[in-house]
Amino acid sequence: MDIQINLFTDVADGLRRVMSEAGYDVSSIEIDDHKALIAFAKWNRYLIQPQPRHVFKPCGFDSAGHSAGLEMLEKAIISGDDLTIFMSRNIADITARDGLLDHWGIHHFHLGTQLEPRHRIMKRTGQLLFCRIDDHNAYFIKVAPHGSWYQQELLTILHENWPQSIEFARIKGATGVEHQFNDDEVKSLRDVDSNVLLEVADGAVYMGPGMGTTGDGTNVMDLMYADRIRRTARRIESRIIDNFTEIKNNARLQGRHFGPTIPFALLEAQIGSHWDVIETGTRYRFRVWE
Repeated sequence: MDIQINLFTDVADGLRRVMSEAGYDVSSIEIDDHKALIAFAKWNRYLIQPQPRHVFKPCGFDSAGHSAGLEMLEKAIISGDDLTIFMSRNIADITARDGLLDHWGIHHFHLGTQLEPRHRIMKRTGQLLFCRIDDHNAYFIKVAPHGSWYQQELLTILHENWPQSIEFARIKGATGVEHQFNDDEVKSLRDVDSNVLLEVADGAVYMGPGMGTTGDGTNVMDLMYADRIRRTARRIESRIIDNFTEIKNNARLQGRHFGPTIPFALLEAQIGSHWDVIETGTRYRFRVWE
């Protein structure tokens, strides 16, 4: 009896296919299943699901001369339109990293009002909107120059205006840090993938709302997603092997008889619920609950 099963690779192949069909180059993750899952998690986290959201602005919000671009962006957010045209070109690179988003959970948007014909994105602007996005809301933090990725003021504005939006990242009970980093130090540390605890004006302390990165620059949440899927896939594989006799007998009741080589493949995985598997030789399908 030769049982052939690798559900983790099946998941990775499926996600590579999804990203490829969406127009992304997956050649860099073609032979590394773990990196494929990390790339998929990153892709989902960077992209903003089109759905209507409420827009909030701090008191005294300054458009910095980009009122027309901001109005277009705001309407798109409220309407639930695809926001990709306002985002970085790097969004098309599934392996590119955005330190501001990875560490602080803050997106940036260009404020042009005309599409670039070649790339089908809004014309690039030196001034950007820095904004935190969740499932229901968009918090307009500040319009600031390109390169303002390390300004701690961005987190201070979030804390002062919408502390509930980053409450999950607040270090409960902390009333300050031993060393208050300046923006240049934050840049230096982020450039070497170091995570920093940040103290805002009233002494509240936050870890990065983007959850930060590991030493190789991988976002912590992306890594946790890939590791969780890998553990689950291996657990499901073991369950199938341990219960092979029962699976084989159930297949026989449907008139399907396994050969000496038994190739199992994933049909669909409903993460957190069940995995649907097929024995490809007989086309016998069955479900395994997580």
